[in-house]
Amino acid sequence: NFAKFFSKKYYYGTILNSFKVSICVTLVSLIIGIVFSYFYSFFRLKGAKFLLVASILCCMSAPFIGAYAWILLLGRSGAITNVLKSLGINVGSIYGFWGILLVQATKLYPLVLIYMNGMFRNLDNSLMEASANLGASSRQTFFHVTLPLCMPAVRNAFFIILTYSFGAYELPFLLGSTLPKALPVQAYLS
Repeated sequence: NFAKFFSKKYYYGTILNSFKVSICVTLVSLIIGIVFSYFYSFFRLKGAKFLLVASILCCMSAPFIGAYAWILLLGRSGAITNVLKSLGINVGSIYGFWGILLVQATKLYPLVLIYMNGMFRNLDNSLMEASANLGASSRQTFFHVTLPLCMPAVRNAFFIILTYSFGAYELPFLLGSTLPKALPVQAYLS
């Protein structure tokens, strides 16, 4: 069965396509989640608690509901698409790689947010103060002190999102009409 599976490009192409989508979704989710969590943890922002709760609630919704909501907003005749078309702005299509990337990243970044929030809150502030006392800028402190201390949480979030994204069936099935099928969709259809 393995020889049969890997002898046809269509089948091993589904694995490559799934890895491509999963890695991109994971990286985008990590970037959004780390930045959001950093500003939430270290700065006093108005409405930050509401944004945190709203993003976590979005993460808890069913995948089919989230995908259908994005289709209603940015689909071929979606609400936002129609408004932007009337203004003369072409948005493109939510179907395909970029749509899956957008929807999955916005659904999964709250998982990074939860991990990183806990990590940022438990950091020893004296290390960041020592970095500032030695003349490091806030950017240097983030990349050379804060982020290396948070790498266990980043690694955990990376693997959880990668696994979830690789095994996600709903979004590639609903939005992947212009792509070769992802592995979970192909497994379901076979």
